[in-house]
Amino acid sequence: MSRLCSLACNSVLLLMFFVTSAHADIFPNFHLDAEFTPEEAQSIGVSPKVTTFSPYDVQKDFLLVEIFSMYCPHCQRQAPIMNDFLEMLKKSSYADKFGIVGIGVGNSPFEVDIFRNEYKINFPLIPDEDFTAHTATGEHGTPHFFLIDMRKGKNRGTVLHEHAGVFADPKAFLNEIESQSGL
Repeated sequence: MSRLCSLACNSVLLLMFFVTSAHADIFPNFHLDAEFTPEEAQSIGVSPKVTTFSPYDVQKDFLLVEIFSMYCPHCQRQAPIMNDFLEMLKKSSYADKFGIVGIGVGNSPFEVDIFRNEYKINFPLIPDEDFTAHTATGEHGTPHFFLIDMRKGKNRGTVLHEHAGVFADPKAFLNEIESQSGL
């Protein structure tokens, strides 16, 4: 009897693994209240009149999402490195294919603005005050990065790359993004 129970439990665990694994590579859809400047809206290919953000509204080939918190010392350390990465990306021949957003988990619009101003962030930052995106993306520590294929077709929404924690070398990170996106 115990052998049969063990076999049944192992089968259920294996099935649960495959069911969750099959969906782990698709970025979740969620909606967050957001306001964008015209430049920010253009950088991700959305209308400046939108009042909510959904990753699936982005009209770029690829979306890089940074999950951060203004209170996270690692995120604070990452901010100038991320700015360097953004400058390198802007100088690349494929810059127009990428959108970048930061999602401030547990942060209010006021807190996100403080982070934006303190670290001179030049890409859209979106508050996630009630942890909607944080929960939907797997409640990772901060910072956490997702590279998502946003091209039309069957692969839309596929997570091409994830990076947990601070990346120290913006050039190496750019090379990894290039490689994972096939550019």
